[in-house]
Amino acid sequence: MGLRYTNYHTAPICSASRAALLMGRNPHSIHVGGHVAVPLPVASSDGKIPPAAGTVAANLRKAGYHLNHDLADQAIAMIGSRSAQEPAPPFFLYFATGTAHAPIMPRKNG
Repeated sequence: MGLRYTNYHTAPICSASRAALLMGRNPHSIHVGGHVAVPLPVASSDGKIPPAAGTVAANLRKAGYHLNHDLADQAIAMIGSRSAQEPAPPFFLYFATGTAHAPIMPRKNG
């Protein structure tokens, strides 16, 4: 069983795309229309996510999904232990490392 996003739109910057995925909403509707480190003087891009917006994690927790807040070793252990459970409960695991971020620079020639 899995999930297929049929109406997901990415943004050209990580903050907006990540916020949209984690909140399950359009990034402008949760005030992250751009980079959160560079807020703009408009509500759709001020970088302040309204508390009432909720998160995908909070909504999935309410629906009975197993959420894990630990890092890689615990996430791997959790996935491995699922095969011992009957029936295996649904889960949502979002694991984002900083490896895809700056500094992203080409190597100097020579």
